[in-house]
Amino acid sequence: MHKNLLCLELLQEIALKSQKLDSLVNREFIFDAVQKVAQMLESDLEMFNKLKRHDISLILHIQPATLSRVLNRLKRNNIIDIIQGKVIILNKDELKEIGND
Repeated sequence: MHKNLLCLELLQEIALKSQKLDSLVNREFIFDAVQKVAQMLESDLEMFNKLKRHDISLILHIQPATLSRVLNRLKRNNIIDIIQGKVIILNKDELKEIGND
């Protein structure tokens, strides 16, 4: 009985690691800058708002100017708003669609 539980736990852990690897590959090699920013906003808005923009651009492997242009584009499209330097998501569905394209 305990062997089945161990196998189940192992399978779940492998599946989780596989999902994380897939996300990393997508973010680093497939996604463009807009998709990278949208995915980060969707997955961890709190961390995005705590970090400096320069640090976010380093994490996402994009230039700070590119990050600024992406944020302005998302704001123009009424997907996000930026109030006192903090990002607020206005349209979660559209942001999720961009991050998953």
